[in-house]
Amino acid sequence: MNLFRTKGDMAHQATPSRAYEYPARSSPQRKNYFVPSSNSHLRRNSRSACTTSSTVLTLSSPNSSFEDPSSPEKRDAHLVYYDVQDDDGENCQAGYGCLGEWIINKFSPPSRKDAFSPAVAHSPDSRYQRRINGIRHSVITPTKLELTSTSCENDLTDGCSCSSTSESSLDSPYIVHKETTNPIMQLLENILSMASKAEDDCNINAAIGHLENYLYQLHHHPNLSLTSKRAAVLHKLGCLQWQCGRYRLSLCALVEACAAFDSLIKDSGSDVQPTLKLASADVLVSMGRLHLSKGEGAAAMHCYRECVHRLSSVQNQCDRAVSTRIFAQACNGAGRVLLAQGKPSPALKRFKRALKVQLGYNVEDIAAVSFNTARVPLQEIAETLSNLGRLYEEQNDLEMAMVCYFKSSRIISTALGPNHVDAGEVSNRLGRILHKLGRFSEADQAIRRAHQIFMNNLGEHHRNTAAAMLSLGMLYASQGKHKRAQTIYHQVLKVQHATFNGEVHADLALVFHCIATSYEGSFKLEKAIHYYNEELFVLKTCLHPYHLDIAKLLHHMAMVTMNIVDNDGNYLMLQESIEWLEEAAGIYQHHNQSNAFHKEMQYLNSSIQKLRSRQIS
Repeated sequence: MNLFRTKGDMAHQATPSRAYEYPARSSPQRKNYFVPSSNSHLRRNSRSACTTSSTVLTLSSPNSSFEDPSSPEKRDAHLVYYDVQDDDGENCQAGYGCLGEWIINKFSPPSRKDAFSPAVAHSPDSRYQRRINGIRHSVITPTKLELTSTSCENDLTDGCSCSSTSESSLDSPYIVHKETTNPIMQLLENILSMASKAEDDCNINAAIGHLENYLYQLHHHPNLSLTSKRAAVLHKLGCLQWQCGRYRLSLCALVEACAAFDSLIKDSGSDVQPTLKLASADVLVSMGRLHLSKGEGAAAMHCYRECVHRLSSVQNQCDRAVSTRIFAQACNGAGRVLLAQGKPSPALKRFKRALKVQLGYNVEDIAAVSFNTARVPLQEIAETLSNLGRLYEEQNDLEMAMVCYFKSSRIISTALGPNHVDAGEVSNRLGRILHKLGRFSEADQAIRRAHQIFMNNLGEHHRNTAAAMLSLGMLYASQGKHKRAQTIYHQVLKVQHATFNGEVHADLALVFHCIATSYEGSFKLEKAIHYYNEELFVLKTCLHPYHLDIAKLLHHMAMVTMNIVDNDGNYLMLQESIEWLEEAAGIYQHHNQSNAFHKEMQYLNSSIQKLRSRQIS
């Protein structure tokens, strides 16, 4: 697929964009795209759903608690982003930072129309433009995110607050609520109430619109001292954008939220710093989850380590219940990263530690507070059980996986309702397990139920919806219905291209693999090898070069091609098979310090010798 191989830096003519009327700032607008002042890796994304104002981003890497102190290299870059417009009418800016791909955008809601209405959110060709005047300066490091504005705003700290990623509303126990008769303050509280109600009703797009309206009102009333509340709203907005699969917008909001909290930490007293550090650690958990969804395991682990580092710095100075929950979320995220990297044993340790921490807190929590307050820890326990089920599933322990999934499903249905997005995700996983156990009718019901939940809550163009469709196609393929399965696979591929805006994403690898295996089952080996090559390209782009999934795919490709002959009996792809086997053997050798892959190494070496003997003869 040329779509992936032509991805790279592209020159686009910068043109001004216009959508919302903001008060003019004294800083002039420039028309450059970016101006790097030192060696730094930059990437132009081909599409984006937002525009940004002029922004100065300075990246530096001091010695943090998890940075390699032996490395003498110290990255430092000065990047300037300006309003630009792609030739397709959409605006985007992107750059790589220490925690991954940072996209600094300014969020502002539309004055009359919701930019994230379902018609816009679910259309891959939707285009809207935004304009923000002014320049914002950010200094971002792994341990410090500091934001200062060149505008005449002078926001004062109103206390300590943050928004928990797992809460279903903005009524967080550590957001300070102030009673006031100010009509503007009352308006803001009403907007937050409407956002919470929309989220409870699973109307994510409406909730996003209300939160953007809140930020819009704050932008036009700079005298309000609501810096911490604004940071909490940005955090919640980033989480909701992540749920909808809008990763650039989500990362933008989360970066600004963490920067705002860290700016408050710098300017606040020692009595409120622990709570603010908890808030910033919570945002880092959300960032890690976002990077994990994008297939950026290293950046995700970076966020989780920094989160634990911040929690350890305030271990005895803050609410233990809140810090415990955030720590459990970090353990869960780190376990998922390790599982994706092919390290099940350390992943299992993280999941069990998270479950132990959550159960230890949740027993006291359920006995002490009402059900509505206790449902958040219950939801987090369900997530940990689901992660354990995923681990057992990858280890082919299907019975244990089903037990974990069933427990997770019961908790989610009780705490959040049977039509919640999390319930759909667990239902999809249950369908996969039932499929592997040969219970096809039950698997079909579970997968279709998951697909319906995703369609109702997230729409067609979302990675969860595509995952449910993919599970259904795999079910048909296992029953020999290859044409029907291939039709679904190509539909999934279109949905994912629209969801990821043409970017290379790890989810695409599974779709290519399913298409290839379907063609292989239909004895169309030429098409099968084509899609296996596409899968290999995605894996090498998104994963570590020594990832075990790459070795397994190379081995399988060699097994498929080693016996392909022409009409005269000549082997057509013998040399390619040998090269793939040698590359797979090198990856296994990289992981074979404890002879964990001794059998695989022996089999690969014997296969290579057989193929070379064929080549000689």
